[in-house]
Amino acid sequence: MTQPDVWTQKLGWLGAFLAGQDARHVEILNRDTFVTVAWERPGGSRQQTKFNTEELLRPWAPYKLKEGSSSRSGLLSAVGREVDRAGIDVASIVEEDEGFLVLGSIQGRYQNVCFGYAELLDPLGASATDAQDETFVDTTARSTPLRQRLHLSS
Repeated sequence: MTQPDVWTQKLGWLGAFLAGQDARHVEILNRDTFVTVAWERPGGSRQQTKFNTEELLRPWAPYKLKEGSSSRSGLLSAVGREVDRAGIDVASIVEEDEGFLVLGSIQGRYQNVCFGYAELLDPLGASATDAQDETFVDTTARSTPLRQRLHLSS
């Protein structure tokens, strides 16, 4: 990433949008010129939309009003900060029961990194990317929709 805090801003903006949709089970797919976002609404219906890069980098991004809270905007903004700190080239971000799974690469090496809700809500705690023992996802731990699509579940 050439610009600092790019994912912090993108994910905070998306979090604000998703909070307004009462979204759950969020999936964010990063493309070169746009981001596709899919989520589940109350009642179980799936929704999907896409945003181009310019839309996500607007300086008036509404997430700034909610930053630091436990809202979806604050949580995704915290994921963005961790992604920016680690220098992850994001392919996708998937919300799971315990937090967010980020799939991407760091310096050309494929990585799966999980950011739990507890660590995202604790601003005084150690950063997941600063710790020596980063939490990498055990792909055999349980079955999720993403793991099923990637044929990673048992």
